[in-house]
Amino acid sequence: MGFVLSRARTYRPLLAAALLTILLTTAVLTTLTAYSGAIGDAALRHALRDPRGAAGTTLVVETKTSGTSPATLTGLRARTGATLWSRTGFPNWVTILAAPGGRVLVDGINVLPPPPPRKATVYPVIALSAATGTTLWQLKTQEKVSALWPQGGGLVIASGEYGVAYVQDPGARLELADLATGRVRWSVSEAAEPYATTLIAPDGDVLSFATSPATVSVVDRAARTGAARWTAPISNAKVSNLFLAKPRGPNVLVAFPGASADKPSRLLAIDEATGKTEATDLLPYTAPLGSDFAGAPNAITVTGGDALLEPEQASCAVAVAPGGATAAHPGS
Repeated sequence: MGFVLSRARTYRPLLAAALLTILLTTAVLTTLTAYSGAIGDAALRHALRDPRGAAGTTLVVETKTSGTSPATLTGLRARTGATLWSRTGFPNWVTILAAPGGRVLVDGINVLPPPPPRKATVYPVIALSAATGTTLWQLKTQEKVSALWPQGGGLVIASGEYGVAYVQDPGARLELADLATGRVRWSVSEAAEPYATTLIAPDGDVLSFATSPATVSVVDRAARTGAARWTAPISNAKVSNLFLAKPRGPNVLVAFPGASADKPSRLLAIDEATGKTEATDLLPYTAPLGSDFAGAPNAITVTGGDALLEPEQASCAVAVAPGGATAAHPGS
């Protein structure tokens, strides 16, 4: 199971201005991001409902005395609140992400950069042990990290600006690293959309959404080299909240919102081998899929050769059959 980047900055019931991430110290980890006290409490109760799972659960909390002060990360035993470890000296804007293998991934920037001509400090990606807080490895990027996607034994890293400005950032990169060691397998020039699903396919290829100021494309990159095997333009307008999924079968599912509120979201079935669009369907309702990307990082749930898509409006789950040459027309 892959995890995508979740950002939050407050969790009142525990500590003021805290970032909360639940790390299950088993093969699969669950990330909890608290957007408000009520939502955070409900999610925490749900995660701790099973005593067998909660017994090995670590709570990682970010605290700081002001918006510009360095951050402190503290690991707590979820059941008792006992402190397991504490570390200081992190930048004042950090992202904490649960990763497979009992790891915590941390990256960040300083919110207030120094005045020109000095540049803001780019902090490395740090992998910590959820149990002890010790550093497992560090990975330095040239530009600030915009997104992390740990999946299986790999970690996809996007850095630099990603196409929201009128001029594309020439330093934007997409990298694939080994999750166990932090060693970079390949690094290529790409402005990847951070508020989107990036997928490591079963064959090891990396599928991502590459953005420019006006267009979005799906790119399939070879597992060993990062070379682009194909590029499939999907929208001539800049949109966020883009989703990828790989059911059993030849096709990759792509879902993305319309360019404006009155345009329906679209579902594409793209042949993973060729990049050819095999089917296009309009999804019911006009509300974009997954407008809260951090809270619901993928609007597509895959089981075997089938998939469920849940448009935001009316909370309607729509079944599709993407395994063949064409996708079934979704019903309302």
